[in-house]
Amino acid sequence: MAASLYEQVISAHRTTLDRLIDRGSAERLKNVYDKAAAEVVRKLESKLGRGSVGFSTHHLHLVLAQLKSGQIYIDDQLFHELGAASREAQVESLRGLSMNFKRLEKKYTGHAPVLPIDEAARFARVVDKGRSSLLRQHRTSIKRYGMEVIDSMQDAMAISLAGGETLDGAISRVHGVMDGEWWRAERVARTETCYAANVTHSDGIVEIAKEETGLMQQWIEFCAPDGRPLDDRVDVDSIAMHGQLTEPGGVFTMPASAPFPNADGETDVPPSLVGKSWAVPPCRPNGRETVQAWKKEWGVPGWKYANGRRVWLNK
Repeated sequence: MAASLYEQVISAHRTTLDRLIDRGSAERLKNVYDKAAAEVVRKLESKLGRGSVGFSTHHLHLVLAQLKSGQIYIDDQLFHELGAASREAQVESLRGLSMNFKRLEKKYTGHAPVLPIDEAARFARVVDKGRSSLLRQHRTSIKRYGMEVIDSMQDAMAISLAGGETLDGAISRVHGVMDGEWWRAERVARTETCYAANVTHSDGIVEIAKEETGLMQQWIEFCAPDGRPLDDRVDVDSIAMHGQLTEPGGVFTMPASAPFPNADGETDVPPSLVGKSWAVPPCRPNGRETVQAWKKEWGVPGWKYANGRRVWLNK
């Protein structure tokens, strides 16, 4: 069966978001990370030296001081690159919202409206609306990542000291930790970029709703329109959230159960998640959730969460 236009829109939006995350934030930050990490190691070698001299307590204090200073440098480089990548994701997300909303309206109502966000000044205001908050969140996430890296470095240097390694051995261990800790920075990049795209999409829906009646926003997981998961990575909480509707600018709430089981046959959501709310996806690191515009006239299944129950508006 051919995919509906709404499914095509979701697929196109997800493809764009994947491109922005994979070849945008993640790849760009990896290049910045590698250069910054190499510079930190270069300075460390210059200060500490290399060779077969034993790694001592004195060296340990020098290394940790240098690494803490170097991590601040790495964090700053990542912050600036993430800021640029997340703004690009915001712009692309808002452009996609405008284009896809008009496609859907043309298909189902016969009329493609001129939207308020099509005006350059209003488009820019939507992108800039939460920009300062996004940047604060970026800074907090990167700082948390940096502290985790320093903890790993301290553990690695303690092993070097206890094992009687040489300076060369200790420096090699620093290299290994930096290479091994990239996944933390990558997770930050992916999650923050996804959040930036979704929060701007939601803000754009709020702006459109000022002139378009009946507009809502919908939480979309990697699921079919009826809610069935599309692969075995979709967990029970994601299945439970898929298709939920709120008013523009509202919050989404985690139900207690999912209408379909996950790959392990589970339908009950973990109690720690039940009742939790989010303004926009993602609700976990590296989440694949997105937010979309929704109107009843488009014929797409959707439900509201009321008094602990699903209340279907379309099914």
